[in-house]
Amino acid sequence: MRVSDTPSSAPEPAAGSGPAGWPPSWPPSGPAGGSEGNGRRRVVVAVLAAVLVVAGAVLVPLLIVGGDDEPGTGDDAETAVPATASASRAEPSSRPTRRGGDPRPAPSPSTSFPPVKPGDDLSAVKVYNDLPSSHVDYDIAYDPVPPVGGPHAPTWIECGVYDEPIREENGVHDLEHGSVWITYDAAKLDADDIDALADALPDNGIMSPYPGIPAPVVVTVWGRQLLLTGADDPRLQLFIDEYAGSSTAPEPFFSCDGGISPEDAVPR
Repeated sequence: MRVSDTPSSAPEPAAGSGPAGWPPSWPPSGPAGGSEGNGRRRVVVAVLAAVLVVAGAVLVPLLIVGGDDEPGTGDDAETAVPATASASRAEPSSRPTRRGGDPRPAPSPSTSFPPVKPGDDLSAVKVYNDLPSSHVDYDIAYDPVPPVGGPHAPTWIECGVYDEPIREENGVHDLEHGSVWITYDAAKLDADDIDALADALPDNGIMSPYPGIPAPVVVTVWGRQLLLTGADDPRLQLFIDEYAGSSTAPEPFFSCDGGISPEDAVPR
């Protein structure tokens, strides 16, 4: 058999093979260096994530601490009170007033009583028991003076400090209510002494001059009386502390509040 002289056509390269002389893996499956690029991207993402974690760890505690330090916030925060609140809520004074409606002066440190010394006690208090407490509509000749109790007028004198003598019969009714009655000889005291006595007077009390009393100052409750050497006698405060709202009175749970003005008392 004769071999044909016409050369046969060359077979086409198989799929996936390159030109003559190239490795059979041509063309490559992806761009050159693809694996290296992917590795770099992963490194960048990891670095960014680490930065965000560090930033969060630093900033979040600062924000939390800053919020707790802010005044007036948080569970343990105290309510702020304006500095002027106490002044705007000042209580009205209930201190006795002088006749005519003038308020009593506020106590002054200069009128405070000296400290009690040994021997300054209440041993000199005079005691009067079994005093009648009937109401009468006539004048009484009291003994001792100032009176310490006994028959008296049906009305009493309003609490306060008075610059003129009051009617005794009405003053004794104040004593029946447990009131303290401070009397003084105006000829033996100056203005500062009188102010010191007024400062010492309790709310349930009356104060008035009383001419001819046996001491510069006499302090009285129902059935008890003490003669004092002056307005600075420390026994005055001892007496008030002991007998104010006196349980020796027939009606100790009443007071001089609601009484009449001395001008309205029945004259002698």
